[in-house]
Amino acid sequence: MAQNRFKMRIAVNCYLKLKLSTKPFNNSIPRLRNTATLSQRAIELLDTIPGVARKAAEIIVCEIGTDMSHFKSAAHLAAWALACTW
Repeated sequence: MAQNRFKMRIAVNCYLKLKLSTKPFNNSIPRLRNTATLSQRAIELLDTIPGVARKAAEIIVCEIGTDMSHFKSAAHLAAWALACTW
C-alpha cells in the first residue's frame, strides 16, 4: 500500500511539472496559428504569379517571411534576395 502511494505521488508530481512546463507553449499557440495563416495566404498569392510554382512560393515565404517592414523598398528586398543564395 505504501509503495502504491509513493508511485502515485511520483506520478502526480511528474504530471504537475509537465503541466507547468507546457504553459508557455499554450500561450504561444494563437500567435503561431495567426503566423501560419499569414504564411499560407502569402504562399497562395505568390503561387498566382506566372512562373512561381507552389514549392517556389513556399521557399520564398520561408526565406523572406511575411513581414516586409524589414525591407526599406522593393529594390532593397530584391538586392537582399540576390545576395542571399539558397
